[in-house]
Amino acid sequence: MSTHISRQAVAARDQARTSDGKFGQQQYARAGGVDLQQASTTPATRPDGAVAPDVKVPASAHISAGVAVREGAHIGERVRLDEGALIDRDAHVREDSVLEEGASVGAEALIRHNVTLRKRARASSHTIIGPDSVLEERSLVRRGAHIARGTTLSHDVLVDERAHVGEHVTVGASAIICEGATIRNNAQLGPGVFVAPDAIVPSGAQVPANATVQTDGSIIDWDAMRLRNRQHGAAHNRA
Repeated sequence: MSTHISRQAVAARDQARTSDGKFGQQQYARAGGVDLQQASTTPATRPDGAVAPDVKVPASAHISAGVAVREGAHIGERVRLDEGALIDRDAHVREDSVLEEGASVGAEALIRHNVTLRKRARASSHTIIGPDSVLEERSLVRRGAHIARGTTLSHDVLVDERAHVGEHVTVGASAIICEGATIRNNAQLGPGVFVAPDAIVPSGAQVPANATVQTDGSIIDWDAMRLRNRQHGAAHNRA
């Protein structure tokens, strides 16, 4: 399925916003985006699991049953891999990082030190996840995206291809950051935010829940808009 967000996808997003103020993952999938739920529940390992013979496992690492670590991968000191976790070929998982049950790291990805991937979180191939960052349950970082130091992605977040999320950013649950978008340092994105392709969110910005950041950087606060419309309607009825 293509990760490009077409005009039809944006139109479908806007239609969903108009109806209920949210653009959920299912609407995104129907509009030609990534089905995050399907992607994040794909089995990560072979049933028995395996560690490739060329992979050196430090004595301080903790490897549970059913883990798959493929050729050329690197595991740092004190790494913890829970049941069903996957590290694909030539990926690096640095010291003190944790992959919880079913979490996965794609080929040639770089997971820096003290990173946590919660249950079924995914860092796809060629991604970089900065130190001290957290990917909560079922979050998905697509190919070539970059998450910088100390950033937290809440559950069910999608960061699409070539997107860049800066340092100490907080991204709320079910937010979607589209292909090529940039979230600069210390920004805070509320739950359900939709960041359009190639949009830029400036440093320290606070984007309210369910808002849309358009490609030109302008923000549509759908919740506030609906509130104003209700207040206007109530005032009109009283008149």
